[in-house]
Amino acid sequence: MRTKGRLLISLCAVAPMVLGSVAAGADNTTNLTDRMDRLEARLQQVESQVTQLRQEKQAVQAQLDHQKQEDAALKARLDAPASSGFAASKSPAASDAPHLSKTPTSEWGTRVGYQEFPYHQRHGGFYYGFYFDHALAQQADGIPFGDLDADITIGISRSDTDHVNDFSDALLEKAVLEYRQTMLSGWIGIKYQLNQWAPLLRPYVIAGPGIWGDVVESPPLFIGEQNPSKALKVRKLPVDAAANLYEGGQGGAGFELNLASTGIKPLERVNLGFDYRYSAWTTGEQFATYTFSLSASE
Repeated sequence: MRTKGRLLISLCAVAPMVLGSVAAGADNTTNLTDRMDRLEARLQQVESQVTQLRQEKQAVQAQLDHQKQEDAALKARLDAPASSGFAASKSPAASDAPHLSKTPTSEWGTRVGYQEFPYHQRHGGFYYGFYFDHALAQQADGIPFGDLDADITIGISRSDTDHVNDFSDALLEKAVLEYRQTMLSGWIGIKYQLNQWAPLLRPYVIAGPGIWGDVVESPPLFIGEQNPSKALKVRKLPVDAAANLYEGGQGGAGFELNLASTGIKPLERVNLGFDYRYSAWTTGEQFATYTFSLSASE
């Protein structure tokens, strides 16, 4: 009996410890399960981010590959004209082509023709001049449909002898007065020429200021008179001086025909043309000039 009592007392003492250990073990198991669940959720989140980064990398790589293809295609297009142009320049057929290889930038030549004269001169005369053109801007620079050039012309002309039937108040008789004119002219113009039919044909318009030195040879005055007669007053001839300097403006139009179509190589840069020029002085006198031109361009 005494032995059974001790055993019972021992079990009673040990029972709380066992129960506490079991309870602690259960709590530890629950905490471990929660930690494993959190770790699994975190792992899934990391895997999702890795998958997203991999997709973004693939998209960026695809864009880079596409950009490389576009760059290669653009380089091929840019290299093609250069290579074809190089091949054309090496080709005998291209080098012998009867046309200009580029738009000329300078041109010099001569104009010959007929000029009218001021002061109601009935008979005009022969005109001869030299001119020089230089390109200011070309169609490649943004000029619409053509080129813009500067034109400088220097010319000389001489009229035929004109006759005026007039009455002298001093001599009380009729007489025939004769006079002629010699004129030196200088023109500075801006020339706009179309390239639609170039290099074969280049029509143009031109305008700018000018200066003229006009000499009236044998001023028509009766002997003994200080003032011009009625007929000469109508013509407004200057009688106070034989030579006068005038300023004004000039403008006109024309065309140039290139001789490259002949197939003769020395004529590839030779041009024939026609020029009409209208001149007006600040004094009110007006006259025109009609000329043919021969020029060479480079």
